[in-house]
Amino acid sequence: MKLHIGCGKEILDGWINIDKYPMTPQVQQVDITKFPLPFKDNQSEYIRMRNILEHLPIESQLKLFDELYRITNKGGRIWIRVP
Repeated sequence: MKLHIGCGKEILDGWINIDKYPMTPQVQQVDITKFPLPFKDNQSEYIRMRNILEHLPIESQLKLFDELYRITNKGGRIWIRVP
């Protein structure tokens, strides 16, 4: 599974696109400050987040890192971009 967190209007084909406020039917509504995230352990091979982390309280950021680690499989990648 490839997971695109906080996708907004940027829908990636072949990915699970999630956002707190989905703008299209292709996007699943997921609040990444509510734990645990609705994904199984070691399920994701790639996680992508762009310009989201800086909007979360520090406590949620730390818990989110734990969750990302939990759902990423061995050898998986997590790509995070912040301004």
